[in-house]
Amino acid sequence: MGNNESLNPSPIKHNSDSTEQTVIESIVRTQLTEKLGIEFITGIIELEGISFQVDFYDETKFVYGEIFARVGELKSGQKRKICMDILKLLTIEKLLGKPIKKYIVFTDKKIEEKFKSKTWYSKSILCFDLQIICINLTQEQQDLLKEVRKRQYR
Repeated sequence: MGNNESLNPSPIKHNSDSTEQTVIESIVRTQLTEKLGIEFITGIIELEGISFQVDFYDETKFVYGEIFARVGELKSGQKRKICMDILKLLTIEKLLGKPIKKYIVFTDKKIEEKFKSKTWYSKSILCFDLQIICINLTQEQQDLLKEVRKRQYR
């Protein structure tokens, strides 16, 4: 895998546990570093007294992004989550007072295509100059995300 992180889930997980998705996000972040040539960090940034949890960023290069680690069909709540991530990035840009490079990163080509189709949210992505990237996962990583989806399905 390249990282020292295990994909093996522990035997007992709460239905809402997202540990595996966090591991996948770390793997995706590493691939983004290689692809874009930027050493990203993850964490909380503070702007005007407001905290923003950001999946990856580099403050010196003004690059900020969110990762959506999922495979398969999206439910409406998941589409809303991605739209909220877009709004978060737009708010960060506004509060910084300068243009930033904004990325939404998917791990499923079908989800990426959905956000590039003729929808209002894909139009927003174009209007506000967000970049979409899809990072390919190994079959093992995809299978893990499918198992997480089954467990979290409500």
